Amino acid sequence: MIEHISCRVPWHDNNWNGCICDNPYNNTSCLRCKAIFEGINKDLENNNALKAFNELKCETNKFPCIREGAAFLCNKEIKVTIKHPYSTFGGAYDKLFSNLLPVEEVLPPYSYPAVPYKWLMQNPNGDIDIKTRCELEGINYDAEKEE
Repeated sequence: MIEHISCRVPWHDNNWNGCICDNPYNNTSCLRCKAIFEGINKDLENNNALKAFNELKCETNKFPCIREGAAFLCNKEIKVTIKHPYSTFGGAYDKLFSNLLPVEEVLPPYSYPAVPYKWLMQNPNGDIDIKTRCELEGINYDAEKEE
């Protein structure tokens, strides 16, 4: 079976080497990637410019570019704590996503942290199925396309 994967990689001014950009304020690529733009803290990144991710306490809510492949050419592993964005929705979503606790992930050298779309729709609690969840969110979901 032939498989295809494409991954977007935000521009990095230091060759995706596992360090924060040399000049985070001027990396306009971060403005175009929604996951980075919504979580970026340019002051934090500017104060830690050129520091290696594996030397910092990395959490995706502090350095969202890690989950978007900003260190895929790094020759060292990077440990990162992942906080799923759905875990902080609150309100009616508490019951649906309360099981999504922070997880420490180790990114091996030269790796890209991709997540298959279908995994995002899994139902670990059994309290609501994928079809119902998609209907609640107004998502046009076709299970056959996921196989």
